[in-house]
Amino acid sequence: MYILGLNYPGHDTAAALVKDGKLICAVEEERLSRRKHTKEFPDMAIKFCLEKENIKINDLDAITIGIVPWRMYADKFIFHTLRYFPKSLALAFQEAHYYKPYFDAEKELRRRTGFKNKVKFVNHHDSHMASSYYLSPFDYSAILSIDGLGEYESTVCGVGKGNRIIRKYKKYFPHSIGLLYAAVTHYLGFKFNSDEGKVMGLAPYGDPAVYHEKFKDILKLKPNGDYKLNLKYFTFPFKRDKWVSDEFIRVFGTMRGRDEELTQKHKDIAAALQIVLEEGVIHIAQHLHKLTKTSNICLAGGVALNCVANGRLMKETPFKNVFVQPAAGDAGVAIGAALHHYYNIKKSDGGSPHPHLKSTYLGPEFSEDQYMSAANKHNLKYKKSADITGDAAKLLAAGKILGWFQGAMEFGPRALGNRSIITAPYPADMKDTLNSKVKHREGFRPFAPSVLYEKCAEYFDCDFESPYMLLVYNVLPEKIEKVSAIAHIDGTGRVQTVTRDVNPLYYDLIRRFGEITGVPLILNTSFNVRGEPIVCAPENAINCFLNTKMDYLVLGDLLISKDENT
Repeated sequence: MYILGLNYPGHDTAAALVKDGKLICAVEEERLSRRKHTKEFPDMAIKFCLEKENIKINDLDAITIGIVPWRMYADKFIFHTLRYFPKSLALAFQEAHYYKPYFDAEKELRRRTGFKNKVKFVNHHDSHMASSYYLSPFDYSAILSIDGLGEYESTVCGVGKGNRIIRKYKKYFPHSIGLLYAAVTHYLGFKFNSDEGKVMGLAPYGDPAVYHEKFKDILKLKPNGDYKLNLKYFTFPFKRDKWVSDEFIRVFGTMRGRDEELTQKHKDIAAALQIVLEEGVIHIAQHLHKLTKTSNICLAGGVALNCVANGRLMKETPFKNVFVQPAAGDAGVAIGAALHHYYNIKKSDGGSPHPHLKSTYLGPEFSEDQYMSAANKHNLKYKKSADITGDAAKLLAAGKILGWFQGAMEFGPRALGNRSIITAPYPADMKDTLNSKVKHREGFRPFAPSVLYEKCAEYFDCDFESPYMLLVYNVLPEKIEKVSAIAHIDGTGRVQTVTRDVNPLYYDLIRRFGEITGVPLILNTSFNVRGEPIVCAPENAINCFLNTKMDYLVLGDLLISKDENT
């Protein structure tokens, strides 16, 4: 049984193919179209999935879409427009045209693809929960899906038992921790639904105590895992794409323009926002544990990409086994919609145990001939290495910056060793070099460590496996000087643990770097520059390499030196 899952319409469109309950491949449209966070129909993503399995569109038993259009309209009308009438009327009129692509989604899908079989719409948060639980190693687990908004829900909690997912409770718009974070992201001069990670990175530069009490008045935690926003601070419940109210401006001051200086006030606001988000997530999780009595939890939804909150959840709640879906944001609902449909069909006959996700290397991969063709097109000199991990490890040990392009592309926002820019985790000023000369981004942005899993406890205060770079650990104080380029200003690191069975080439590279330097970890950041998606094809990697201050580009076994090509 083939099921194609889509995230469409909306931002971060994507496609994923499931065969008999097993995830075969997945890709975000942005990686192929080269338009970040695109809302375009995922033509190229669909084409990739079909070609990967060598099937035609009507070989699919069903196509699933991770949103239910009629619920977007009906639930919002019943639970919001009527409840907040007449103040809500302006939003209702503004959004009338916004719903049209959703109601036309099936017609557009059939028109563009010629698909003749079943199209199934799956609730957004059900898709999020399915994307995490059905890929997790657990047969019994609490599930927390938390984002800005899906249909009319902002938070849904449930439990997974065998191949069934049972909802426990939910929270409705406009009360949303995700939208709170988006609103303040916008207020701070960044892009909502895009730059929330920047705010998370900015937060440690601020003092949360300055505005903590004010934010506690904005996000009010209630008994039994409930919460409410103080709506006097916001306009988004009543005007589309308008975020904070005059009251918010009165309390915190005027909004920051996108190109204005980041002041200490902005950093303090980011710090307080981050703290209340963490407190909110922990508050919900504590109640969910009371309902489920399990130490396992699966996380999904855009808020689950907040790896600082994830790290605190694991350390400060009874949940000790945390699985975060690597594409936890909306792109991941492509996976979840397909898996949800499959296991709902199969539950009547028992089905088979859901398979554990082994890796997120689910996207396009390329041959050596394609590497050489791309290099020749740009008249680049290259050599084929007989020992690429050994050669690369020596270059890293010498302080060089490498573009590392291998195998199949990662699905999700984190580069995990196949589409990465890598270097040594020291000296401290390597962060400034990378931000200014390679990534072309803000100087406060941190970088992540990729560490051999068995060595994690030697450098960090936690040795729980973190294969998808979605948990933040403290760097051990005595190790910070050795790995100063990956230690954030607060002494933390967004850790990726690497095992031989998942990525033997990347593992071997880090191991050999450790043999040379005594440090079994490297600095890893995504292979892209500010404003662009992570590179997908060799051509993308070469363009990025030639327009930055990287020293070397590695395409498979091909080693390309900047010095020899200038």
